[in-house]
Amino acid sequence: MELYYWPYYQQIETFLQERVEEFGKVLLWDAHSIRQFVPTISKEKFPDMILGNNDEQTADRSLIETALKNLQSSQYEVTHNTPFKGGHITRYFGKPEQNIHALQLEMSKMVYMDDTETEFDDDRVNMIRPVLKRTFVEILKTIENLYYYSKT
Repeated sequence: MELYYWPYYQQIETFLQERVEEFGKVLLWDAHSIRQFVPTISKEKFPDMILGNNDEQTADRSLIETALKNLQSSQYEVTHNTPFKGGHITRYFGKPEQNIHALQLEMSKMVYMDDTETEFDDDRVNMIRPVLKRTFVEILKTIENLYYYSKT
């Protein structure tokens, strides 16, 4: 913990604080992937994408809505905080009241890998790429319009 875990977290904390000082606000996008079926966690297959924000506590509601709207406007199955609410990094660093917003996207490997979930599939990658790009573009527009408190 002392050798790797906390130094890693301290580096993230420093990086986020520097971005807040530079831009006034920051979004940490915590990207994860998971196999479609993980029987030790769930008997059912996982949705294509799961947006987690600890029940809307780790990011401004407008960012959450923007991300959901764009992800859900695709062919993919998208859930919100079900079955995952965002991991420890999202929950630990997401402090919207301090202008640090965090969202986790858990994505099924079937979205961008072959049926064995071991090799990239160019066709699948090319289908998800515009969805993610549009989502990020719209999130950037949304965060640009967020009010923030200046330290000056």
